[in-house]
Amino acid sequence: MPRHEYLKEKLPAVCHFFKNNERVLLALLFGSFGTPDMHFSSDIDIAVLLDEDISLMEELAISAELSILLGRDDIDLVLLRQAPVNVAYRALATGDIIYSRDPELVADFVEETLNLYLDFGLRLQEMDRDFDLSLKEAYGNGKW
Repeated sequence: MPRHEYLKEKLPAVCHFFKNNERVLLALLFGSFGTPDMHFSSDIDIAVLLDEDISLMEELAISAELSILLGRDDIDLVLLRQAPVNVAYRALATGDIIYSRDPELVADFVEETLNLYLDFGLRLQEMDRDFDLSLKEAYGNGKW
């Protein structure tokens, strides 16, 4: 089934699930699934903003329910309040909103994340580039 048809078929149930969970403030679909960058091994990345942090068991329960609703086990659930700032920023900047409950609380979180990202995220990207460069220097060009 083509990805756009798959999403059209499955997302209403996912939206209904989020709507029935009062703790969910925002849900985003991000990553390569459903985009031209999608490939055979693309998982489904869903970022969720909850009203507060949850336990690992609660996170696993949400992930399991999403797997059932989507008919796939390759769901990557990202809890935005608990995610690293660069991951939260990427989800917010590139994701498609699939559910939103409270625009004012969401806007506050987006502003907070953007401020953190501007303070730290750009430096993290620089550190990642330096790390990648050092790996290429050490192991690149067949130097094993």
